[in-house]
Amino acid sequence: VGNLPEEARRLFSPSLWSQLAAGFHEQVSTSPVFWLALLVSAVLSWKRRALIAAIEGTSRKVGKPASDRFAYTLQALILSLTTAMPLPLLLAVVGWRLLARGQGTDLSHAVGLSLIHVAMSLFVLLALRVISIPRGLAIAHFRWPESGVRRLAFELGWLTWVLVPSSFVARMAMDLNPVASGGLVTRLAVLVATLALAFFLYRVLHRRRGVLAQLWLRSEVGPLLRAHVLWFPILVAFPLVVLATLLGGYVYSTIMMASDFVATLWWFVAMLLVYSLVLRWLMLLRQRLAYRAATERRQAMLAAREAAETESGDQEAAESQSDYTDVDLDAVTDDTRELLRISVAFVTLAGLYLIWSSVLPALGILDEVTLW
Repeated sequence: VGNLPEEARRLFSPSLWSQLAAGFHEQVSTSPVFWLALLVSAVLSWKRRALIAAIEGTSRKVGKPASDRFAYTLQALILSLTTAMPLPLLLAVVGWRLLARGQGTDLSHAVGLSLIHVAMSLFVLLALRVISIPRGLAIAHFRWPESGVRRLAFELGWLTWVLVPSSFVARMAMDLNPVASGGLVTRLAVLVATLALAFFLYRVLHRRRGVLAQLWLRSEVGPLLRAHVLWFPILVAFPLVVLATLLGGYVYSTIMMASDFVATLWWFVAMLLVYSLVLRWLMLLRQRLAYRAATERRQAMLAAREAAETESGDQEAAESQSDYTDVDLDAVTDDTRELLRISVAFVTLAGLYLIWSSVLPALGILDEVTLW
């Protein structure tokens, strides 16, 4: 702890920041791409309320068998991602310009890479928050439990502004003080990030108080929920394992493991969105067929009673074809669901292998960490 003031003076050294400022002026502020990104970010921030209103507008078109379309869900997804884009886009463009070949220094390149990593995490977190708004993609289109989605949005709110700054500070400290692997500043930042992530996962994935609580009340529980006792402790404990590795002095390995763990979480989120999108498309297809069959049955009944019905009666019967009573919104066959689950599970495992393949040999250092 006694080295903390010295490390802080080194991080805030005028010479270091003047070097970064010069790199920003030469590589970023002179780039038309940066000014274009700044303009786009400003416009998107200004139009945020209009974008959210457009997302909520798509929800009013969902649930009507005669007019519901998968295009509305894609539109809501694109609008949600666009709403979350301004700040991550600006950070990513600045980082990309600092990484330009043939320009800048090793320091500016390292800072640029850190900005890109931070921008990716920030974009995922902000996108999840937008997806979780009332009458948004998660509730209106995917039909996720509303109470769970509201809980997720609340937890994402504090996690975003704890995890992202602490991750940026940890990477910046390593970039500005590579000899000492970031020193105590990096260790403190990683400590905050890992504890925050472990606390977030515990609160969100808890069986009784988390976002999945309502799913346990259903008559049929899927295999993923049945395996909750296995994957829940692993996800919650892994950030603590990363913290133990940090306390063992393996700072660089800790940063790599933490980055891959966060990438794993984002991969899970991506696969969940893909699963929800495909399931929504299958439900719409099934609903359309059921609605068409119900309409044909009504038309046959009307034709058989046409001689006995008055003109007003015909009109009322025709209008009743738009009712939703004969359509099962959750009618997707078990075989189709099972095939979809297997496909998504296979792709998820393949992605996990790609994420961790370069790190698995380094996990041998865990054998040297003493937990008690």
